[in-house]
Amino acid sequence: MAEQLAGRAEATAHRILDHFAHLRYQMGTQAFTSERADWEAYMRRSFADSLILCRALRDDQEAFGGAGPDSLWGRYADEPCRGT
Repeated sequence: MAEQLAGRAEATAHRILDHFAHLRYQMGTQAFTSERADWEAYMRRSFADSLILCRALRDDQEAFGGAGPDSLWGRYADEPCRGT
């Protein structure tokens, strides 16, 4: 049962990361201009509040732009996920 729940949590974390990557793409096309600060705060807060989200991104960084300053990791997860 615990393994099944862990698998579900990991799958959900990857769906959230896909959603964040899509949001970043949309923001790059000037979508969500007026809401950008809110979305960025939400993504940072999501990483700060979720150990599994941090671990999922750490384990699959390359799929989400690596660890550079403009990646999901660099912009939103580096600081809140340190030490996870």
